[in-house]
Amino acid sequence: MKKLFLLICCSFLNYAHATQDCRATSLYWASDFNKFIQQDEFIVYYTDRPNSKNYIQNQTDLNNNHIPDYVENILIQAIAARDAYTLARLRPPLESPRYKNKTGSIAIFVKDIPGNGVAFEEPSRFTNVAAGKMPCSLIIYISNKFPVFPGNYFAVVSHELFHLYQYSYAQFKNSWYLESLAKWAEQSLRLSPKIISNENWLYPITEFEWENQVFSKSYNNLFRYLFLKNKNDMLVFPESFTQRRYIDGSLVFKDKYWPGGKAIVRLLDDLQKQSNHISKLNHWDKYNWEEKNQRLVDWNAIIKSSILNNIKADDLQDHYP
Repeated sequence: MKKLFLLICCSFLNYAHATQDCRATSLYWASDFNKFIQQDEFIVYYTDRPNSKNYIQNQTDLNNNHIPDYVENILIQAIAARDAYTLARLRPPLESPRYKNKTGSIAIFVKDIPGNGVAFEEPSRFTNVAAGKMPCSLIIYISNKFPVFPGNYFAVVSHELFHLYQYSYAQFKNSWYLESLAKWAEQSLRLSPKIISNENWLYPITEFEWENQVFSKSYNNLFRYLFLKNKNDMLVFPESFTQRRYIDGSLVFKDKYWPGGKAIVRLLDDLQKQSNHISKLNHWDKYNWEEKNQRLVDWNAIIKSSILNNIKADDLQDHYP
């Protein structure tokens, strides 16, 4: 793992500002964020002000460097997930045609939010961040309320980061596709699961099951099942990955295998082509569909077809090795 260079407190960030099409706003809560750590393209913002509702509840600091382990582990996980996705030959969001000339960083705010995490697709910067001038960034929020991090939520950063990959490839935001594939991307850092008996309905899939078990459920197990059944698609992590650890010494990569890690790139490449084609037909900006158009049920059939074409039925095996 690369040496972790941490920039702390009120220093100014060194990233060049990409100003084209970057939304600059001043949000009342951003002034709470007076600390950050940074490595590569990732900047993790947090506050050390105990009276702020964005204050991290778990302030454990095992390495005594005056940075909560919670924050350092978020950065460690972001880098690990990025490296796993790169090994799978996925194009990093910041290198995509959509974002390449707009932003050079990914900002992760550890803050008070209703859920576990959320990722935003538009490059933005907050003009009133107390830690210093914030560069134009793709933005992720991660909850400050987990009892521990990573703990039981150890894959939330990889999940939200993968959404940025999805946004960089295609405009489709149908929740059954967006969330279920990001849920599967988490498996790059989790123990590889096994098929369970009640998933047998998922292949072959009837039209009724597509409507009632896939399209209607954001966190369905479609990709879990299809990728586990594909015996020939097993991405193997090198030792340099599997030896990585969080601050408490626990493993970052819980397994050396990532089932389905090769199929994801084929699927996203195809969805990008489909998205660009629809943009051309409708005379839409191919990187900025209206939100309502991103979520049209009309795209269900297109995404389904792409899945079936890129995760071949002939490749599927009866048993996971």
